[in-house]
Amino acid sequence: MQMMPMLIDKDDEDGYEDREEDRVSVEEILNKIEKNDPQIFAILRAYGIPMPVARRLVRRIIRLTLRYSR
Repeated sequence: MQMMPMLIDKDDEDGYEDREEDRVSVEEILNKIEKNDPQIFAILRAYGIPMPVARRLVRRIIRLTLRYSR
């Protein structure tokens, strides 16, 4: 799978200039998803995506959602 190595190699913060409160917000949301909606990570793991990569992917989606919602 071509996409996974690129996702692993790419830094989590590439191209994103955020404020400290945005970083905290992303982590808070990620933690809530892990706690309240673990099925999201279970699905990603069922597709063979390792947990660290799944967390990075969900973190990016959260960050983009927050950016686009402004």
